[in-house]
Amino acid sequence: MEKHVENRNNVLSLISAVILAVALLLEAIYTRLPWSFMDSLKSNPSLLLLFASLIILIVGFLLKRTALIAAIGFIVLSVYYGLNLFLGIRSLSSLTIIWLLFPIIGSLLAAVVCFLVNKKAYAPNKVDVLLGATLLVLFVAYFIIFYYRMREFVLWINWSQMITVNLLGVIGALLQLIGTTLGIASLTASDGKLKKTIVRSDGSMIEFNLGYFNLFIHILLILVTTGIWSVIWVYRTTRYTNQVKDLEERIPIRKLLLCLFVPFYIIYWNYVTAKRIDMIAEENGVKTDAKIAVLCLVFSFLLNIAPPIIMQSRINKIAKSIR
Repeated sequence: MEKHVENRNNVLSLISAVILAVALLLEAIYTRLPWSFMDSLKSNPSLLLLFASLIILIVGFLLKRTALIAAIGFIVLSVYYGLNLFLGIRSLSSLTIIWLLFPIIGSLLAAVVCFLVNKKAYAPNKVDVLLGATLLVLFVAYFIIFYYRMREFVLWINWSQMITVNLLGVIGALLQLIGTTLGIASLTASDGKLKKTIVRSDGSMIEFNLGYFNLFIHILLILVTTGIWSVIWVYRTTRYTNQVKDLEERIPIRKLLLCLFVPFYIIYWNYVTAKRIDMIAEENGVKTDAKIAVLCLVFSFLLNIAPPIIMQSRINKIAKSIR
C-alpha cells in the first residue's frame, strides 16, 4: 500500500521564495539607481507588472494548498514581457523579436503546468514532455535576459554607476531563473516522502522510502541552481540510504555539513552512498546491469556532476521496480 503525502516539495518552495524575494529587491534597486523610482515607473509603467508577478509567485510557491496563485503570477509575468515587446516592436529586428518571445512562451507554459498541478492532473513521478519544454524555454528566456543585461553591463563599463546598476540587473535575472526553476520543481516534484509498504525476502515488512525524483528536473536543477539543489539532494539521499538493512544510520545534516566544509569528503560520500544504493537494489531484488559504486568514485574525479545523476537514476529504477 502506498502512502501519498503532500506533493509539494516544501524545502524547494521555501528556497525558491527566498531567492525570488532577493530578485525582487534587486529589480527594485536596478530600477531605482539611475533615476528616481517614480520616474522609472512613469517612463515604464509595466514595471509594476514585473514587481506584482514576482510577489504573486513568492506567495504562490509558499502556499501549500494551491498552485493557482503561482499560475496567476506566471500569467502576469507573460503580460509584462508581452507589453514590453509590443511597445518596442517597431524598433526591434526580426531576430530580436523572436528571442523576446521566449520569456512570454515560457511564462505561459509555466502557468499551464501550475494549472495542471492545481487540478491534480499532473503526475509528478513521470517524465512529462510539457514540464521539460517549460523548463527548457524558461532557461532560454532568462539566458536571453541575462545576455542583454550583461551586454549593457559591458557597454557601460566606463560609468561607475552604470556598472553597479547593470551588475545588479544581471544578478537579478540569474536569481529569477533559479527561483522560478526551483518553484516549478517544488510544485511538480515529490518531496521524497512517498512510501510503500513492502515485504522483504526474509518476511519482514517495512515502510520503504521510494526516493523517486524526476531525472530531467534533477539534472536541470544541478546545472541551474549553482549548487543549491546539490546540497538539498545530499540530505535527501543520505536519508534515503539509511534504509539499508543492518548498517549504521547516518545523520543527514552531519553528512551535508561534511560535504560542504571538508575538502574531498564528497568523493568519499559519493562512493559510500552509491554502495548503499547498490545494496538497497540487491536487498529488494531489483535487477541492475552493473553496480554503480566504483563508477561514481571514478566520475567523482573526472566529472563531479555525474555521480548525482547516476545515483538518482538508479534510485528511480529501484522505485519503479518496487512500485
